[in-house]
Amino acid sequence: MTNDKERDVIDKRPLKSLAATLAMIAATLVAGCDGGGLFGLFDTKSPWPVIESRIAYATRFEGEPIYWLDNDRVLVPGYERLADVPVGKEAPGTFGARGLYVWDTRANTTTRHGDLSQHYSLCYNDGFITYTTSDENGRKRHQSEGVFGKEQPLPVDSRPSYDAQPAYSACPRIDFEKRLRPEHVGRHVPARFLKEGDGYLSADEPREPGSPIPREHLNGTVKLYRPDGSEPVALPILSKEVFFGTKLTYSPFAQRYVLIPHTSRNGNPDSDAVIWPHREPMPVYLISANGDVQTLNVPYGTWVPPHMAWPTTKGLFIASSNAPSANSKQAGGWLLKDGRMIKLFDHLVSAAGVSPDGCKIAYANNDFNPKTTEYTQVIDLCR
Repeated sequence: MTNDKERDVIDKRPLKSLAATLAMIAATLVAGCDGGGLFGLFDTKSPWPVIESRIAYATRFEGEPIYWLDNDRVLVPGYERLADVPVGKEAPGTFGARGLYVWDTRANTTTRHGDLSQHYSLCYNDGFITYTTSDENGRKRHQSEGVFGKEQPLPVDSRPSYDAQPAYSACPRIDFEKRLRPEHVGRHVPARFLKEGDGYLSADEPREPGSPIPREHLNGTVKLYRPDGSEPVALPILSKEVFFGTKLTYSPFAQRYVLIPHTSRNGNPDSDAVIWPHREPMPVYLISANGDVQTLNVPYGTWVPPHMAWPTTKGLFIASSNAPSANSKQAGGWLLKDGRMIKLFDHLVSAAGVSPDGCKIAYANNDFNPKTTEYTQVIDLCR
């Protein structure tokens, strides 16, 4: 037999259980709002204005850079929508041939710059461009490169100035031996090259040609070697964070190199695993030309590890194609602002890039729905 107090407690248990369940759902919703909603079920709407182009991005690989010519114009490889039909109602003949376009995001106009081959290569860096074209039948591939707007076709047997090299940019190709300090030449020292006037990063660990860095050296300190021969600058970065599949780019806005470590500094150097430790924040290093390092800690979430990061006027933009539950809405682009992750758009990120003034984010995403066409878009953070 229960008294009135016991009966009151028993009667409230289902209500408490229901309240706890609702609280958990609400917490999940709140936590998920910046990640595309509950389990990525809802569409994300950017808090800033979005401009949509008429160009469907010609995707090669996920995580490609989108190149900006200046603060308004962006290079887009893809297919221009010719017919003025509603989005989602595209039909054969709606798009022009694949090409390289210049999209003026201020006037929202596009200009076809050149043709692109089916399996094209494209790189732009500080006014230099190299890209692959094809003949009228689309069979023979040719490489054009040079100063943008004045590029010329290369001889058939010549090698393009494009390489998957350990540098901040894939073009133009650099001569490693000429850029290394004399004490590193011929020693097969792993290096990540910066702009010519800024030198390179190295842990000064010689190795056999083609062999990985010895695991006992993965916790070594990375140093900046300036081309003037001055004393190398020790950085608060470990060797395994730099030479183990790391992304290195340059931000004109921040005037710093952006380094996204592929391996946690707290990881086991004797392990081949590259999965980021659960709930561990991920550092993004912003490295100046004189060796000053600013560390931005990205909170752990579905976006870790991101495959690109760019400083902007409003915070750090990161793009990730991680979708743990196979729902592409869990992937997308975020802004790290005041320690909080704000989601900007959904779906796997084919390409992205930030304008030199840090105001605009250009991106192309892919929802893998054959019935929809994803056009290259820009988010304007300064409007």
